[in-house]
Amino acid sequence: MTTQAPAERVHLELRGDGVVLRTVSPEDREAVWEAEVASLEELKPWFWWCHPEHTRERSAGWVASRDDAWRKGQEYSLLVRATDSERVLGCVFLNAIDKISLRGSLGYWIRPDAGRKGVATEASALIVKWAFEALGLERIEIVAAVANERSQKLAERLGARREGVARKRLRVGGVSTDAVIYALLKDDRPEPPAAAKRPGAASDAPALSVVVPVRNEEKNIPELSRRVDASVRGMGLAYELVFVTDINTDRTVDVLRETHAKNPNVKAVKLADGRGQHVAVVAGLDASRGRAVVVMDGDLQDCPEDIPRLYERLQAGFDVVYGVKEKKNDSALRNFFSRRFVAVMNALSDQRLDHNTSMFRVMSRRTVEQLKRFRESEPSVTGLVTLINFPTDRVLVTSGTRQAGETNYSFMRQVNLAISFLLSFSTKPLRMISVLGLVVAGASFVYLLIILLQALFIGVPVAGWATLVSLVTFLSGVQMLAIGLIGVYVGRIFVESKRRPLYIVEERIGDLAEVADR
Repeated sequence: MTTQAPAERVHLELRGDGVVLRTVSPEDREAVWEAEVASLEELKPWFWWCHPEHTRERSAGWVASRDDAWRKGQEYSLLVRATDSERVLGCVFLNAIDKISLRGSLGYWIRPDAGRKGVATEASALIVKWAFEALGLERIEIVAAVANERSQKLAERLGARREGVARKRLRVGGVSTDAVIYALLKDDRPEPPAAAKRPGAASDAPALSVVVPVRNEEKNIPELSRRVDASVRGMGLAYELVFVTDINTDRTVDVLRETHAKNPNVKAVKLADGRGQHVAVVAGLDASRGRAVVVMDGDLQDCPEDIPRLYERLQAGFDVVYGVKEKKNDSALRNFFSRRFVAVMNALSDQRLDHNTSMFRVMSRRTVEQLKRFRESEPSVTGLVTLINFPTDRVLVTSGTRQAGETNYSFMRQVNLAISFLLSFSTKPLRMISVLGLVVAGASFVYLLIILLQALFIGVPVAGWATLVSLVTFLSGVQMLAIGLIGVYVGRIFVESKRRPLYIVEERIGDLAEVADR
């Protein structure tokens, strides 16, 4: 009996600018297992093997079978690593090989800490090019679940053409789901554009990002998106419209998904809890990629048609351009209290507010990057911009009219926002309490001195318990006020020292800059 010599191991290495691809060997068991464990949570919506029962033995079995699968032409798997490291970043593979029709299907997975760095795009381009040249394939498909927007964006960066949606094409999480079909032909360009290989390059960023915080604005989102699109396209600029929302009681999130499906420039960040408008704006700034960023409200009271004029002033050399409304579409009573309120805030705080200056503004990228350096638990974007103190201009803008829904700013929310602003940017209340304490102490001393002199020299009897009780009550009230105010400041310090995340991202819709929970 003759013993067949073991077949020589398959070996292939493909090198790119930033990544290296190579075949899987038995020595890769531990490295693959480590990469899989790091990726389970991120990948479990899309891969059947990403579940808590996935074991080291299962992973080792997959590694051991790669050589045989390659020889049989069932699957061509290549591990991905950076050019300057041996750490496994993920895997790209070709399967569903049809040698008669000369077609196959592209798949990939990349560990989360290597995501959004161009690794998947460059690795996919390398294996696609090899498949066309070495295997002689003429068609490579990319099949992505309709909810897997990241894979769809990768297909587009590769130059693949979207051919349609196949109903119930994939099983995701045990449920049949529709899938978007992309295809690359041999005559198509398989390499990604240079900007896709190097995310973050100036050429990769749109000229303008429009950040819009929304809550319960389902009826206003489509109209706002349409008007922003018309306004910015009229400027001839590439753009992204980034909505940020949190807790809603209507279909806001569903409407955002539907709007994104119609216009990929529309994107969204869904936060897990309701932290208010300013936190939502910060999350939007973090997610934005534009070389300039517009911030506006989502209720249509800020008119998208004014964006070109704001942007024009920014191009003139300013870093921040505010939209100033000559007349707000609010009631006379609300305008009166708003003006008085702003006057009090200007008197008590170290920053200057303008009654007619809204959140509507455009900022340069360097301003946005400076804003992102502030890590406050209760940020006031309006106040923080004034701290940066870059060149600023103002432009008169139109005051629009809310077409649907109700304002999210009740009187008490405005009061709380004002108090937060005051505590964030001024210590004058503490000084005022000190002065008040001194005045009260002085007045009490003078009052007691008068009573004593009257009793000694004039014979006026000393006032009774009512006077004493009133005086003690008044002084106690002043003390409690002072202690309460100090307690609020101390409470702010306590919260800041915890360094808890400013927001938690629950869902991302569209291709955004990396948004971390912060």
